[in-house]
Amino acid sequence: MYSAANIAKIINAVSGFFVLAALKNGVFLYFSPKLLSLSAKTKFFMEAIGYYAVRLLLSSFRFMPFPVLYALSGAVRVLLQHIIGYRSKVVTDNLRRCFPEKSEAELKNIARLSYLNLSDITLEAFKGYSMSEAVLQKRFKVLNAELPQQYLDTGRKVMLLGAHYGNWEWGGVSIPLSLKQMTVAVYKAMSNKRLEEYMFHQRAYRNLYLAPNSLTEPTFAKFANQAVMLALVADQNPSNADRAYWIDFVGQDTACIHGPEKYANLYDCVVMYGEVERVRRGYYEFKYVLLTETPRQLPEGELTRRYMGHLEQILRHKPPRLALDTPPLETSARVCKISRVNFL
Repeated sequence: MYSAANIAKIINAVSGFFVLAALKNGVFLYFSPKLLSLSAKTKFFMEAIGYYAVRLLLSSFRFMPFPVLYALSGAVRVLLQHIIGYRSKVVTDNLRRCFPEKSEAELKNIARLSYLNLSDITLEAFKGYSMSEAVLQKRFKVLNAELPQQYLDTGRKVMLLGAHYGNWEWGGVSIPLSLKQMTVAVYKAMSNKRLEEYMFHQRAYRNLYLAPNSLTEPTFAKFANQAVMLALVADQNPSNADRAYWIDFVGQDTACIHGPEKYANLYDCVVMYGEVERVRRGYYEFKYVLLTETPRQLPEGELTRRYMGHLEQILRHKPPRLALDTPPLETSARVCKISRVNFL
């Protein structure tokens, strides 16, 4: 599964020309908008650097044992939180808004775990590109694949709504492999075309059809007459606040994208939430939670409320699994987004 929003931008370097980023579809070296003002020759050169840097980076994780990976992750956490201070004010402000009942000590601990989780899933994403399907399925277990399978076997479409919660990068492999039918997943394409092509082929697993978010509508239409699972990550910033559903989420008036409801109604999908639980470092469990069998019978906005409500229930049950690393929450007309990644 791939969301339409970044998990986090990690390190700005060399006049902002490139950024090492933990994106929703992996962690890559990509280029900032400043490149747009460069000559075509310079831009080509910079993109080539990014392409070979990513390949080298992914190769370096191929033989790295997990104990070494997590030791490195601890060091990255210190770098992000205390040396770079990556979005520290945003994290602190958002945590205070969402959990006003918690003490400063508790909020500091949540923030610490947020940064640790960010570094964990970032390095796990690197490692994941060299892991076999069997290993990924062992480390990311799907517990109740029979739930969507029973609907798919009768010819119904299933829409899976995920969130930036847990290692969705590994889930993007294990979840499709647990079903007999195809999973159609939407992701955000990178501007570096050479790197985009390489990473696309790196994710070419069985039972998985990947579509850039710019082609969501025609891609779904392509599978209109097939029983497939449509996978979307729905906790993202809407591009148009006027078309968004505004939902009370963790005590904040939050703008939510309208796309999931649109396509669920259009194709009469059975809609499910994808719940991820970290068992321990490097091991996850996933289960489907039914949101509705009949989306067309729900009032407008109800499906979004159910989705956001379930996500909030998870976050409030285990608050240290929440990281608020996006722009500050607001109740004004500005579009804001708050749910993020989980921790230990």
